[in-house]
Amino acid sequence: MGGSAVLISTVLGTVAGMTRRKPNSSGDMEQERKAREEQQRKKEADARRRDREKVQEARNLEKKRNAKTLSKNAASLVEEDAPNPMGLKNKLGE
Repeated sequence: MGGSAVLISTVLGTVAGMTRRKPNSSGDMEQERKAREEQQRKKEADARRRDREKVQEARNLEKKRNAKTLSKNAASLVEEDAPNPMGLKNKLGE
């Protein structure tokens, strides 16, 4: 019977040891989960920042394009030639 008492105490000791480790392992799992969530938040924040930068860059390019177009249109209005009634006939070959 002495052998079975040792066996029972060993089994109980092992179970108690496993029980003690579970809170630690779940604490480790909790830390890992939080770390993954933080990494995910950082990735999403970086993606939003890149999107905002792309939008801002596109707006700047559009403003530059519009500024150039407006200045060309304004110049063409000032420098517009008088209409030539014979010009169209000459182009059409009449």
